Amino acid sequence: MIRTLPFVMVLLAVVQPASAVTLYDASLGTLPGSQHWLAVVDSDTVESYTGMYASLDTTAVRADQSGYFSEDPFTGTIVSHPDMPTLDRASGYTIGFAVQVLAEAHNARDDNGDGRDDRAGFSVIAISEDLRGLELGFFADRVWAYAAAGEGADSLFTQAEGVDFDATADVVDYQLSVLGDGYALLADGALVLAGNLRNYNPSGVSTLTDPYNNPSFLFLGDDTTSAESHVLLGDVTVELFAAALPGDANGDRAIDGLDYLIWAEAFGDDPAADPPGAPENGDFNGDTRVDGLDYLVWASNFGRGPNNATAVPEPTAAILLLLGLLTCTLRGRRHR
Repeated sequence: MIRTLPFVMVLLAVVQPASAVTLYDASLGTLPGSQHWLAVVDSDTVESYTGMYASLDTTAVRADQSGYFSEDPFTGTIVSHPDMPTLDRASGYTIGFAVQVLAEAHNARDDNGDGRDDRAGFSVIAISEDLRGLELGFFADRVWAYAAAGEGADSLFTQAEGVDFDATADVVDYQLSVLGDGYALLADGALVLAGNLRNYNPSGVSTLTDPYNNPSFLFLGDDTTSAESHVLLGDVTVELFAAALPGDANGDRAIDGLDYLIWAEAFGDDPAADPPGAPENGDFNGDTRVDGLDYLVWASNFGRGPNNATAVPEPTAAILLLLGLLTCTLRGRRHR
């Protein structure tokens, strides 16, 4: 069970989607390779379309590695999905994928001696534009994140945070949401896993097949010789989120009086409350202080948001300036 939620979940609760694209549409009756994915399928792997989902079965030979790449890892140009967007973790994005793990088996391989097996028969890799991302491993009864180097002795590509979860009962609609340094994994709308993104470089993987050094990259499949799986794969989507609005202290995507009140309450804080430089503390310009410069950021963006057309009429510049000066005077005295 997840006991605490990272800050990413608070932001994801209020952030608004900007655009969404479908990278694989299972209802079209074709396999991912026919929808602009690079399909790498070993000779012993069985790939088929079931009538509703793509089926990928690597259980015949455990050493087989097969799956679907959003672009070829070596050049990124021989095959590149034309609809693949830039995965900007600063503004945020969500990878949606529907998967049922029909079968999975793996070697007893514990690379770092923590008593947990470190290879999964099905993986999802999502790499942001700046190469920070995540690889998720799926057992039949567990979902977990692969660790990067520096998370303990011999930690690279070992099992990090994870949760016991039945991945076999039905096709599950997963959402991997990324924002800033964090991620959250939802299964049919319920939060199951959360943690920090990783940079897996240098990965030690051959440059011909290295997925971790490719900006804005996705992979779904079996990428290890130490495990096997049979999965059903449904739709794969990417939803991008709009960048945060300057002056939005409460994260409701509207710059209004509520944000002003948060700034006014924090005015004079130096340094700003933890985490310094965060808009929710009234520090809109990121200089770790809450002062008149932050007020100017709020005032210059006042009225922006999804409901601009029906918003309360914007105060005149003179009124905003007087309001800010009055607050600075009163609050400044109190903090001294």
